[in-house]
Amino acid sequence: MSKRFYLDTSVVHSRLVGHVSIRNRLSSKLKNQKRITSHFVKMEFERNFVCDLIEFYFVLKDQRSVIEAKKYWAEHYQKRKIKNILSIDDVFTDIDDDDTERALFKLRSQIKTIIICFKHLIHRYENDNVGCFFSNVDLNFSICDSAEEIEKAFVAFYAYFDKKNYIDKCKIVVLFKVKYDAIKKITQYDYKSDGFEAQKEKLNSIIEGKKKLSCNSCKEIGDTIIALECPEYAILLTTDDSFMGLCKALNLQYEIIPSVRSMVRIGDVLAKLTKIVGRR
Repeated sequence: MSKRFYLDTSVVHSRLVGHVSIRNRLSSKLKNQKRITSHFVKMEFERNFVCDLIEFYFVLKDQRSVIEAKKYWAEHYQKRKIKNILSIDDVFTDIDDDDTERALFKLRSQIKTIIICFKHLIHRYENDNVGCFFSNVDLNFSICDSAEEIEKAFVAFYAYFDKKNYIDKCKIVVLFKVKYDAIKKITQYDYKSDGFEAQKEKLNSIIEGKKKLSCNSCKEIGDTIIALECPEYAILLTTDDSFMGLCKALNLQYEIIPSVRSMVRIGDVLAKLTKIVGRR
Protein backbone atom coordinates (compact mmCIF):
# COMPACT_ATOMS: atom_id res chain seq x y z
CA MET A 1 0.00 0.00 0.00
CA SER A 2 1.34 3.42 -0.94
CA LYS A 3 2.17 5.96 1.75
CA ARG A 4 0.49 9.34 1.88
CA PHE A 5 3.07 12.11 2.21
CA TYR A 6 2.16 15.70 3.02
CA LEU A 7 4.93 17.79 1.45
CA ASP A 8 6.10 20.97 3.10
CA THR A 9 7.64 23.87 1.15
CA SER A 10 11.23 22.73 1.74
CA VAL A 11 10.51 19.33 0.18
CA VAL A 12 8.76 20.86 -2.83
CA HIS A 13 11.74 23.17 -3.39
CA SER A 14 14.31 20.40 -2.85
CA ARG A 15 12.52 17.96 -5.15
CA LEU A 16 12.22 20.48 -7.99
CA VAL A 17 15.47 22.47 -7.84
CA GLY A 18 17.57 21.12 -4.98
CA HIS A 19 21.04 19.55 -5.14
CA VAL A 20 21.07 16.43 -7.33
CA SER A 21 21.66 14.18 -4.30
CA ILE A 22 18.53 15.34 -2.50
CA ARG A 23 16.48 15.42 -5.72
CA ASN A 24 17.38 11.79 -6.38
CA ARG A 25 16.62 10.77 -2.81
CA LEU A 26 13.22 12.45 -2.86
CA SER A 27 12.42 11.09 -6.31
CA SER A 28 13.04 7.57 -5.05
CA LYS A 29 11.13 8.11 -1.80
CA LEU A 30 8.07 9.67 -3.43
CA LYS A 31 7.82 7.30 -6.38
CA ASN A 32 4.39 5.65 -6.50
CA GLN A 33 3.38 7.38 -3.24
CA LYS A 34 0.44 9.73 -2.69
CA ARG A 35 1.78 13.29 -2.68
CA ILE A 36 -0.37 15.81 -0.83
CA THR A 37 0.19 19.43 0.10
CA SER A 38 -1.79 22.56 1.00
CA HIS A 39 -2.67 25.73 -0.85
CA PHE A 40 -0.55 27.52 1.75
CA VAL A 41 2.54 25.52 0.70
CA LYS A 42 1.80 26.31 -2.95
CA MET A 43 1.60 29.99 -2.02
CA GLU A 44 4.88 29.89 -0.04
CA PHE A 45 6.72 28.20 -2.90
CA GLU A 46 5.42 30.70 -5.43
CA ARG A 47 5.99 33.77 -3.23
CA ASN A 48 9.41 32.77 -1.90
CA PHE A 49 10.87 31.12 -4.99
CA VAL A 50 9.01 31.64 -8.26
CA CYS A 51 8.68 35.38 -7.60
CA ASP A 52 12.45 35.58 -6.99
CA LEU A 53 13.10 33.98 -10.38
CA ILE A 54 10.76 36.47 -12.02
CA GLU A 55 12.45 39.38 -10.24
CA PHE A 56 15.86 38.15 -11.36
CA TYR A 57 14.51 37.79 -14.92
CA PHE A 58 13.86 41.53 -15.09
CA VAL A 59 17.21 42.34 -13.44
CA LEU A 60 18.88 40.24 -16.16
CA LYS A 61 16.81 41.98 -18.84
CA ASP A 62 18.15 45.32 -17.61
CA GLN A 63 21.84 44.26 -17.58
CA ARG A 64 24.41 43.85 -20.37
CA SER A 65 25.55 40.36 -19.33
CA VAL A 66 24.66 37.39 -17.14
CA ILE A 67 27.68 38.06 -14.91
CA GLU A 68 26.62 41.69 -14.38
CA ALA A 69 23.10 40.56 -13.46
CA LYS A 70 24.43 38.03 -10.94
CA LYS A 71 26.81 40.61 -9.48
CA TYR A 72 24.03 43.15 -9.08
CA TRP A 73 21.80 40.49 -7.50
CA ALA A 74 24.52 39.41 -5.05
CA GLU A 75 25.19 43.01 -4.01
CA HIS A 76 21.59 44.19 -3.60
CA TYR A 77 19.53 41.20 -2.47
CA GLN A 78 19.23 39.19 0.71
CA LYS A 79 20.74 35.74 1.30
CA ARG A 80 17.57 33.73 0.58
CA LYS A 81 17.12 35.37 -2.81
CA ILE A 82 20.78 34.79 -3.69
CA LYS A 83 20.47 31.09 -2.81
CA ASN A 84 17.33 30.77 -4.94
CA ILE A 85 19.14 32.07 -8.04
CA LEU A 86 22.15 29.86 -7.33
CA SER A 87 19.81 26.84 -7.29
CA ILE A 88 19.00 27.35 -10.98
CA ASP A 89 22.48 28.50 -12.04
CA ASP A 90 22.95 25.53 -14.40
CA VAL A 91 20.32 27.17 -16.65
CA PHE A 92 23.04 29.55 -17.84
CA THR A 93 25.60 26.83 -18.65
CA ASP A 94 26.94 26.99 -22.22
CA ILE A 95 25.57 30.50 -22.80
CA ASP A 96 27.92 33.29 -23.84
CA ASP A 97 28.01 35.83 -21.04
CA ASP A 98 26.83 38.70 -23.24
CA ASP A 99 24.04 36.65 -24.88
CA THR A 100 21.32 37.95 -22.56
CA GLU A 101 18.55 37.17 -25.07
CA ARG A 102 19.34 33.46 -24.93
CA ALA A 103 19.76 33.63 -21.14
CA LEU A 104 16.31 35.23 -20.85
CA PHE A 105 14.83 32.55 -23.11
CA LYS A 106 16.37 29.80 -20.98
CA LEU A 107 15.15 31.42 -17.77
CA ARG A 108 11.59 31.76 -19.16
CA SER A 109 11.70 28.08 -20.07
CA GLN A 110 13.02 27.14 -16.63
CA ILE A 111 10.25 29.02 -14.82
CA LYS A 112 7.68 27.35 -17.05
CA THR A 113 9.21 23.93 -16.35
CA ILE A 114 9.17 24.51 -12.59
CA ILE A 115 5.49 25.50 -12.66
CA ILE A 116 4.58 22.43 -14.72
CA CYS A 117 6.68 20.07 -12.59
CA PHE A 118 5.07 21.43 -9.43
CA LYS A 119 1.63 20.63 -10.83
CA HIS A 120 2.72 17.08 -11.70
CA LEU A 121 4.38 16.59 -8.31
CA ILE A 122 1.20 17.19 -6.31
CA HIS A 123 -1.69 14.73 -6.47
CA ARG A 124 -4.08 16.54 -4.17
CA TYR A 125 -4.49 19.67 -2.03
CA GLU A 126 -5.84 19.12 1.47
CA ASN A 127 -7.34 21.08 4.38
CA ASP A 128 -7.46 24.66 3.09
CA ASN A 129 -8.17 26.00 6.58
CA VAL A 130 -6.33 29.27 5.95
CA GLY A 131 -7.92 30.27 2.65
CA CYS A 132 -4.91 32.47 1.90
CA PHE A 133 -5.72 35.29 -0.52
CA PHE A 134 -2.30 34.85 -2.16
CA SER A 135 -2.91 31.19 -3.01
CA ASN A 136 -5.59 32.10 -5.54
CA VAL A 137 -3.28 33.02 -8.42
CA ASP A 138 -1.74 30.78 -11.08
CA LEU A 139 0.99 31.48 -13.61
CA ASN A 140 -0.79 30.32 -16.76
CA PHE A 141 1.44 29.91 -19.82
CA SER A 142 -1.24 28.36 -22.04
CA ILE A 143 -2.48 31.80 -23.06
CA CYS A 144 1.03 33.11 -23.87
CA ASP A 145 2.29 32.89 -27.45
CA SER A 146 5.24 35.26 -27.29
CA ALA A 147 8.03 36.41 -24.97
CA GLU A 148 6.18 39.71 -24.50
CA GLU A 149 3.01 37.94 -23.35
CA ILE A 150 5.00 35.74 -20.94
CA GLU A 151 6.64 38.85 -19.49
CA LYS A 152 3.22 40.45 -18.99
CA ALA A 153 2.12 37.28 -17.17
CA PHE A 154 5.26 37.49 -15.02
CA VAL A 155 4.50 41.11 -14.10
CA ALA A 156 0.86 40.36 -13.20
CA PHE A 157 1.86 37.31 -11.13
CA TYR A 158 4.59 39.20 -9.26
CA ALA A 159 2.32 42.20 -8.68
CA TYR A 160 -0.32 39.93 -7.13
CA PHE A 161 2.14 38.86 -4.42
CA ASP A 162 3.30 42.43 -3.95
CA LYS A 163 -0.03 43.46 -2.49
CA LYS A 164 -0.13 44.47 1.17
CA ASN A 165 -2.21 43.16 4.05
CA TYR A 166 -5.19 40.98 3.08
CA ILE A 167 -5.82 39.33 6.43
CA ASP A 168 -9.52 40.21 6.11
CA LYS A 169 -9.76 38.00 3.02
CA CYS A 170 -8.52 34.78 4.68
CA LYS A 171 -9.53 32.53 7.59
CA ILE A 172 -6.34 32.68 9.69
CA VAL A 173 -8.15 34.39 12.61
CA VAL A 174 -10.77 31.62 12.59
CA LEU A 175 -8.02 28.99 12.36
CA PHE A 176 -6.35 30.44 15.46
CA LYS A 177 -9.63 30.18 17.38
CA VAL A 178 -10.40 26.63 16.19
CA LYS A 179 -6.84 25.40 16.72
CA TYR A 180 -6.21 27.35 19.94
CA ASP A 181 -5.60 24.21 22.03
CA ALA A 182 -3.19 22.82 19.42
CA ILE A 183 -1.32 26.14 19.27
CA LYS A 184 -1.03 26.20 23.07
CA LYS A 185 0.46 22.68 22.93
CA ILE A 186 3.12 24.00 20.56
CA THR A 187 3.99 26.96 22.78
CA GLN A 188 4.26 24.69 25.84
CA TYR A 189 6.19 21.88 24.18
CA ASP A 190 9.83 21.52 25.22
CA TYR A 191 12.05 20.92 22.21
CA LYS A 192 15.36 22.63 21.55
CA SER A 193 15.66 23.95 18.01
CA ASP A 194 16.27 27.50 16.82
CA GLY A 195 13.50 27.23 14.23
CA PHE A 196 11.01 25.72 16.68
CA GLU A 197 11.84 28.26 19.39
CA ALA A 198 11.29 31.06 16.86
CA GLN A 199 7.83 29.65 16.02
CA LYS A 200 6.94 29.47 19.73
CA GLU A 201 8.07 33.06 20.27
CA LYS A 202 5.99 34.39 17.36
CA LEU A 203 2.94 32.37 18.43
CA ASN A 204 3.17 33.64 22.00
CA SER A 205 3.41 37.23 20.74
CA ILE A 206 0.17 36.74 18.80
CA ILE A 207 -1.63 34.94 21.65
CA GLU A 208 -0.61 37.64 24.15
CA GLY A 209 -1.71 40.43 21.81
CA LYS A 210 1.79 41.84 21.37
CA LYS A 211 1.63 41.14 17.63
CA LYS A 212 -1.45 41.32 15.41
CA LEU A 213 -2.30 38.64 12.91
CA SER A 214 -1.39 40.01 9.49
CA CYS A 215 0.07 38.77 6.23
CA ASN A 216 3.54 39.61 7.60
CA SER A 217 3.05 37.73 10.88
CA CYS A 218 1.53 34.86 8.90
CA LYS A 219 4.82 34.59 6.99
CA GLU A 220 6.69 34.28 10.27
CA ILE A 221 4.59 31.33 11.49
CA GLY A 222 4.40 29.56 8.15
CA ASP A 223 5.83 26.29 9.53
CA THR A 224 3.14 26.21 12.21
CA ILE A 225 0.37 26.80 9.66
CA ILE A 226 1.72 23.99 7.48
CA ALA A 227 1.78 21.62 10.48
CA LEU A 228 -1.73 22.64 11.59
CA GLU A 229 -3.08 21.83 8.12
CA CYS A 230 -1.43 18.41 7.93
CA PRO A 231 -4.09 15.65 7.70
CA GLU A 232 -3.97 13.11 10.54
CA TYR A 233 -3.66 10.23 8.06
CA ALA A 234 -0.62 11.68 6.25
CA ILE A 235 3.11 11.73 6.97
CA LEU A 236 4.51 15.25 7.02
CA LEU A 237 7.66 15.17 4.91
CA THR A 238 10.22 17.94 5.38
CA THR A 239 13.93 18.77 5.23
CA ASP A 240 13.59 21.22 8.15
CA ASP A 241 14.28 19.78 11.60
CA SER A 242 12.23 22.54 13.28
CA PHE A 243 9.20 20.49 12.22
CA MET A 244 10.27 17.75 14.64
CA GLY A 245 9.12 19.88 17.56
CA LEU A 246 5.91 20.94 15.79
CA CYS A 247 4.99 17.38 14.82
CA LYS A 248 5.77 15.95 18.25
CA ALA A 249 3.72 18.66 19.93
CA LEU A 250 0.77 17.96 17.61
CA ASN A 251 1.28 14.18 17.61
CA LEU A 252 1.72 14.10 13.82
CA GLN A 253 3.46 11.46 11.79
CA TYR A 254 6.57 12.91 10.16
CA GLU A 255 9.79 12.12 8.34
CA ILE A 256 12.77 14.42 7.97
CA ILE A 257 14.94 14.10 4.88
CA PRO A 258 18.61 14.75 5.75
CA SER A 259 20.07 18.00 4.46
CA VAL A 260 22.57 18.10 1.62
CA ARG A 261 25.29 18.83 4.19
CA SER A 262 24.70 15.51 5.90
CA MET A 263 24.37 13.60 2.62
CA VAL A 264 27.40 15.18 0.98
CA ARG A 265 29.93 15.22 3.79
CA ILE A 266 32.85 17.59 3.22
CA GLY A 267 35.25 15.05 4.77
CA ASP A 268 34.25 12.42 2.20
CA VAL A 269 34.65 14.93 -0.63
CA LEU A 270 38.12 15.93 0.59
CA ALA A 271 39.13 12.28 0.94
CA LYS A 272 38.13 11.58 -2.66
CA LEU A 273 40.01 14.66 -3.87
CA THR A 274 43.10 13.55 -1.94
CA LYS A 275 43.02 10.16 -3.64
CA ILE A 276 42.65 11.75 -7.08
CA VAL A 277 45.55 14.12 -6.45
CA GLY A 278 47.62 11.22 -5.10
CA ARG A 279 47.12 9.21 -8.31
CA ARG A 280 48.47 12.10 -10.32
